[in-house]
Amino acid sequence: MKDYKKSAKLTLAITYIMMFALVVFVIALPFATTWYVEKKARPADLATVTMLSCYPCVPFAVVALFSLKSFLKNIIVGKILTDKNYTYLKRVSFCCLFAGLIMLIAGFFYKPFFISSGSALFCSLVVKVIMDIFCCYKKGDC
Repeated sequence: MKDYKKSAKLTLAITYIMMFALVVFVIALPFATTWYVEKKARPADLATVTMLSCYPCVPFAVVALFSLKSFLKNIIVGKILTDKNYTYLKRVSFCCLFAGLIMLIAGFFYKPFFISSGSALFCSLVVKVIMDIFCCYKKGDC
């Protein structure tokens, strides 16, 4: 088996783990933020700010994870430079971009969200570069 297929299978397994973690996150967020606010003596409105910042990102996370799953399954079966894969990468890039923008706004209310924003925006940029490489190889311009 080729090395890229092993990497794709490992990434697919991690993607499934992240899907499960997202479900746990969505369920646990109200309890975890309330506990954190009480335990660390933070302002009471921090729990509300956190939930109002994180929950709008959930649909983007779901779309990104399912797109990544489909992309990786295509890679495993040998479908690499396809229009579908380009579309999946485009979805992941836009989801990271929009989640990063939400977190950027949230950062003005709670500074650690700036870290999440920077991470998501950087991921969006990396995926965009990969999309450009895909496009380049597909057109034969490289």
